[in-house]
Amino acid sequence: VTNIFHDLEESNVHRSYMSDAIEDISKACAALELKEAAPPVAVIALRTLQPEIIRIYVLRLCSWMRASVEEL
Repeated sequence: VTNIFHDLEESNVHRSYMSDAIEDISKACAALELKEAAPPVAVIALRTLQPEIIRIYVLRLCSWMRASVEEL
């Protein structure tokens, strides 16, 4: 598993800022949802952004995996 993560880092697929962004958005959504004064549009915007970031992350992983399989 460690080797796979090193390969991902070397191929610029697995960037710490990507997983950090996913985690930060999740935390922000949870925090805003708990606040009664939070504007609903802010929560909706973050909830819309979250799956898009995850989708891009997964697409990059899939692309890297396809390229790796083709090399085999």
